[in-house]
Amino acid sequence: ITPQLVINCSITNNEVQTLDLIKSLTLSRYNETIREFDELIALDSLTLNLKQFVRFKYS
Repeated sequence: ITPQLVINCSITNNEVQTLDLIKSLTLSRYNETIREFDELIALDSLTLNLKQFVRFKYS
C-alpha cells in the first residue's frame, strides 16, 4: 500500500433497513482519474463465494 492508494472497505445489506443480515463484504479502491471506486474483492456472506476482480501484482 502506498500513500497514493486509498482503500475503502464497505459492508452492504442491499439497502433494506429492516434486514439484519449482511449480504456481502467488498474491498474497493478509489480511482481518482474517474472519481469512482473500483471493486477489488467481494465476498458473498451466504455462499462464502469470494470473487477477485483485479489481479494483484504482489499476492
